[in-house]
Amino acid sequence: TFGNLGENYELVAIKSAGVSLRKAMQPLLVLILGLALASFFFSDFMLPKANLKYGSLLWDVRNKKLSFLIKPGVFNNSIPGYSMRVERKGEGAIDSLYGIMIYDHSSGNGIPQIIMAEKGKMSKTSDGNYMVLNLV
Repeated sequence: TFGNLGENYELVAIKSAGVSLRKAMQPLLVLILGLALASFFFSDFMLPKANLKYGSLLWDVRNKKLSFLIKPGVFNNSIPGYSMRVERKGEGAIDSLYGIMIYDHSSGNGIPQIIMAEKGKMSKTSDGNYMVLNLV
């Protein structure tokens, strides 16, 4: 701001009117200090709460709809030792998948086993510890 005022000779006009540079800069300094304090308190109090709420909402969505992280037509490596590709997902509350291709890398010999199915359904066990994939 003061650089722009200096380029247009407005600072010279302010100083010739008898206003010192310190008096001219005082409102801007107060504004800058207010913004600095507001940004500090926002990042100290509000940002952690917002991140916690975002994380808990994402966790709730993942647990409610298991196929949330699976994108159609893209290989998914979120399950260790397995790569899964799904052509399309079913609509609605049921986690139905179509055109499933699963590469099992858990054998350790470097040659994956390939499992293919036309359709399947994802569900959780009653205790919520395991995911069940029923293939048809």
